[in-house]
Amino acid sequence: MALFTLGISSAVVLDCGYMDAQVLPVYEGYTLLNAWQSAQLGSKRIHENIRGYLNENAKLVDVINGESQLTPCPDCFISEHIVEDIKVRTCFVSPHNRAVQWKAWKDSAESSVTKPNLYQETFIFPLDKLGNERPIQVASDIRELAVECLFAGDNDQITITTLILRSILLAPIDIRRKLAENIVLIGGTTMLPGFVSRLMEELNSLVELPEFSKLQALKGSFKFHNPPGEANYIGWLGGAIFGALECLPGRSLSRSSFLENGLVPDWCTQIDQKHNDLERQDTTRQ
Repeated sequence: MALFTLGISSAVVLDCGYMDAQVLPVYEGYTLLNAWQSAQLGSKRIHENIRGYLNENAKLVDVINGESQLTPCPDCFISEHIVEDIKVRTCFVSPHNRAVQWKAWKDSAESSVTKPNLYQETFIFPLDKLGNERPIQVASDIRELAVECLFAGDNDQITITTLILRSILLAPIDIRRKLAENIVLIGGTTMLPGFVSRLMEELNSLVELPEFSKLQALKGSFKFHNPPGEANYIGWLGGAIFGALECLPGRSLSRSSFLENGLVPDWCTQIDQKHNDLERQDTTRQ
């Protein structure tokens, strides 16, 4: 549906929302379901990371006799709303070279390698907008490390980037370049600052791996579209455009028909039936 907002018929669509990330290539209006990719790499994973960091490092700030004192922050203070607020207001995606520095620091038991520089080691975050509750002090590295799960990979080496590359690899060879040059990002998670530039870096870097050797000719060819709206609602906007098309009755099921029959029809049979109806109408007119 997002492609309707751009007026194109071929693209690789990455939908990264709350629960998971899905990649689906579309060529000339047809979805290539054999190349569909999905993984649980959405905002839920980021929220879990943030909650883990907060449980380990966050401190409540108490003001006693004009002096600030820090006390451990119970998990009961950290609601899902606060976690999401921290992600939206403070988190961002680091460039590839800085992510490498963070990984080296973490893998070295955080001692032999110098920690990447931070503007400030901690920051104060309010638990409510009115200031009625005590704020919390949070380590600043959470702003970058919380979202690295999207690009760092797991035991299966699945990342946002590999989902896109594997999807293109499963597509026919003669359309791969066109798909690589038309990547559409939708979903709220893709709106994180630095997401697009980091994804571009990762695509051009990982394409040199042996697994993607057949895609090495595409290095430098990856391009992202800029939809006419925010990524978190562009799919709905495309659906609204599709709903205004004249072809909608033949490619959809009305609410009244579903309530009357209680079944979703076989679309191949539905198309044949409409074709036969049109032939009968032409015969009647003659």
